[in-house]
Parts: sequence; C-alpha cells; structure tokens
Amino acid sequence: MTSPTSSTGFYGDFNALSALKKDARTNNPQALRQAAQQFESLFTEMMLKSMRAAHFGDSLTSSDEVEFYQGMFDQQLSLQMSKGKGIGLADMLVQQLARSGLAAKPDDPAAVQPKAAPVANQDDKSEARVPAIQPEKSSSASSSKEPVSSTSMLSSASPEDFVRCVWPHAQSAAQRLGVDPAMLVAHAALETGWGRHVPSNEDGSSSLNLFGIKASGAWQGNSATNATMEYVQGKPVQQMASFKSYSSMSDCFADYARMLGNDPRYQGVRNAGSNGTQFAHTLQSGGYATDPAYSDKLQSVMRSVSSLLGRAGS
Repeated sequence: MTSPTSSTGFYGDFNALSALKKDARTNNPQALRQAAQQFESLFTEMMLKSMRAAHFGDSLTSSDEVEFYQGMFDQQLSLQMSKGKGIGLADMLVQQLARSGLAAKPDDPAAVQPKAAPVANQDDKSEARVPAIQPEKSSSASSSKEPVSSTSMLSSASPEDFVRCVWPHAQSAAQRLGVDPAMLVAHAALETGWGRHVPSNEDGSSSLNLFGIKASGAWQGNSATNATMEYVQGKPVQQMASFKSYSSMSDCFADYARMLGNDPRYQGVRNAGSNGTQFAHTLQSGGYATDPAYSDKLQSVMRSVSSLLGRAGS
C-alpha cells in the first residue's frame, strides 16, 4: 500500500506532472517556473548521463544493479540541482517566454507566489524541530461532511497543520483500534508526505485516501488510478495502481480502522496502545507495504509527530 510517489523531491513522480498541468490550466505563473525547472532537470540529467558514458573500459564495480541505482541517483541529483537558481537555464526560459508575451514578466506582481511552507519528506528520518502544537479537538470526526478548510489545506499543509487537520479523525479511529492516535497521524503522514501527495481523482480532486489503501475487486466505491512505487525483489519499481477514493476524511479513517480491525494479518496492531514499534512491525510483517524499510520509516515519522505534539518520545 505504498503511497503515490512524492512531488519535486522524488525523481519519478507522475502525480507532480498532473498537478503541474492542473496549475497550468489556471494560468498559474508558478506553473511556468516549475515547468522550466522540470526542463532544466531533464537537461542536467542528460549531461550527467553523457559524462558517465565518457569513460574508458569497464569499471571493477560495474553491474546492472550499480547502473540501475546510479541512474536513479543521477535523476534525483538533476532534480536537486535544478531547485532554486539551478544552473540558470530555467530563468532563461522564463525570461524568453516573458519577452515573447507568452508568460508574465518575472517582475510582474502576478508572477510572485507566496513561499510554500516547508514540508518534511516522508523518507526523511530527522525529527521535526518545530514548536509543540495542540491538535484541534472536534466533535465532527464521525460526520460524513468535511469542513472545507480541512480538505483544501492538505495539498499545502505544513506538518503541524496536517496534525491539526487529521487529529479528530485519528482519535476516532484510534479509539476503535485501541492505539495512540498519534501513531495513526504518523502513518497518514508517511503515506502522503504530510498530506502533500494524496492520490488524485481523474478530475484532479483529492481522493482523501490518506493511507494508500488499494481498491480491490470487492470495493464498490469510487477509485483513483495513480502512479506508485512498489518494491519487487528489493528493487523500487514504478507502477500504476487503483486506490480507494473517499467522500470525506472521516470515511477514510473509518475504512482504515475497519481494515486493521478485521484483517487477521494486523492482529498485532489492535490494542497496541502506545507501542509504536509493535504497530510498525505488525504493518510491515502483515504486508501493508512492500518497502523493506517501511517499519523504520514509520517509527521515524512517529518521532516527528511526537515532537510536534511536544511529547518526550514516540
């Protein structure tokens, strides 16, 4: 149940391209900048590939596996190099398009976008260093209607905003499972990159699937087909998968609680209390995700959530 691949922080993200196309339709000036950076990253990747091809003889460490991971590294490196000012190619493209009248000028106030709030990467094992927060308490967790602010904030939420947004729903589901709600918040944060990478429906709207739950043949509801990263024999492979689509976050958490509460593979999750290690290990051993490091990553995010909540430990 690996979540869709993350956006600009990952080399193989198809969802980021869908979001970019959506922004372009609304003539969002920032979409032009992002597209130019995508082009710059591809150009940089081609340069890196050409440089690596210009060697003499076979390396002592050369193998198909080394070349595979080297290619992944180069693609990721090219994305990192294109961020910010990059090598300057993206700036040149934006300026050229502006001079051609196809885009707003760089100094046009309409082209200035507010700086996005920093969002922790779901694979980042460092703890969040932010002030402790108090999650909002709400009696609407069991309601089928979602506050507009709750659903719309996900795509741009900071980690602390994400915790506040999902906390009431996590409390309800955690009570049914007999676990600390902070563990469910951490699981949702890992699967979605703190709400930034929720599977999207065909029309671009959010599926509100915060746990990467696949749509099986028995699922009678709506579904959203998205790209996802799965591990096959220990190697990451890009695949397309069908994810459940919910009408509300409360429906998502309720379905999640039903799945973990009824599936014998996740018996160790039930009544785990605040034992995050048991919770994470049970999910991995039960086959929730194919990532061999899934348990470690989940426990790392639990520590980040604990830091956000001002707790001493996970």
